[in-house]
Amino acid sequence: MYMARRLRLSSDGTSSTSTILNIALAGMTIAVVIMFLSIAIVTGFRSEITSKIYSLGPHVKVSLQPDYTTHRPRPIDFNSYSAIIGAGNEVLCVEPIIEKEALIKTDNDYKGIGIRGLSASADTSFMAQHLIEGHMPSLSDSITTEIAISRHVAAQLQLGIGDRVFAYFIDDNVKVRRLTVSGIFNTDFDDFDNATAIGNIAMLRQVNGWADSECSYIAATLLHQENSTPTAYDIYSQLVHQGIADKSSDTFQVADIYNENITYFAWLDLLDANIVIILILMAFVAGFTIVAGMLIIILDKISTIGILKTLGVGNSSVRITFIFLAEKLIVRALIIGNAISIALALLQKHFHIVHLDPESYYMSFVPIELNWWYISALNLGVIVFAMLALVIPSYIISRLEPSQSMRYE
Repeated sequence: MYMARRLRLSSDGTSSTSTILNIALAGMTIAVVIMFLSIAIVTGFRSEITSKIYSLGPHVKVSLQPDYTTHRPRPIDFNSYSAIIGAGNEVLCVEPIIEKEALIKTDNDYKGIGIRGLSASADTSFMAQHLIEGHMPSLSDSITTEIAISRHVAAQLQLGIGDRVFAYFIDDNVKVRRLTVSGIFNTDFDDFDNATAIGNIAMLRQVNGWADSECSYIAATLLHQENSTPTAYDIYSQLVHQGIADKSSDTFQVADIYNENITYFAWLDLLDANIVIILILMAFVAGFTIVAGMLIIILDKISTIGILKTLGVGNSSVRITFIFLAEKLIVRALIIGNAISIALALLQKHFHIVHLDPESYYMSFVPIELNWWYISALNLGVIVFAMLALVIPSYIISRLEPSQSMRYE
């Protein structure tokens, strides 16, 4: 250790050896930057997409089985089942929601869309953050005819704030409501934006002819959203047990947000697989560069090796000395690579310099998340991998004879 601290990587800053070592340093630095940014970007993608999925839909939703004769949805009574659904420790709150298909028609065009009716207790903070014009519809208990539509729908139907449209609800009879556009939102999640409008639950209750406590489903928001599947199972078990106790004939459907959006989560898992491949490739690149750098250091210090062996220093001590000497190069690459990576990551995080196609990636910019646990693990992994990669080339030192190595100047 002492000898490694005293030795310099190159005895001559203008020599070809110094140039080659600088190239090795640059190669390792680039590998560190690529690995660092790959982890930050994929972590950012997972965080952003997961956050949107969990914000755009209920974590768990409970409804009744459709009518077997007409296949029409049956309303569920919120007052009868909300206490059972909200009794678990994981459930943060419950709320009634009505979803109703409608045909939105203007003078020049029309579009089929699902209107999601929310109550006054609904959490609309996520949608409010993504409003680009106007305001969220009034969600009071009284009937209002305001709706919020996406930017895509507004562009297709040529609608703006304050415009009025006809909404046709088709069941046994066609029911018509005149709705006013109060807000325009953009979540960059096309599957949601193209198919959903936000409205008032009281208006949809009137259209369906339902009682004040009836809804399409009861939505449960969870304290830990990643526990949606086991929580959904627990809620279903509680409802079945209560139904047996009450001798009820109701048959329930309980869906959790993870399984309803399994395609998106499978896509995120594929991204994780891609990052593993990138890390492995960059590890091989860094390993090759580390071995090459070690060989250059040995050739540069070959006379020093001969002197140390002549003085009686054992092969293992000389090998350890040169392994720690090569680690200086690796630590230098880590410091420079981390500094460059953090600077680039912060620029992208705050200024969104690199843009994406929202139709393909569900967001308009490359997301960045600096997870310091992952970053620390990456740096530690690079150091450990480098130490292991240096063991094999260090055996060359054992084959050098003092009488031969001291001839080189």
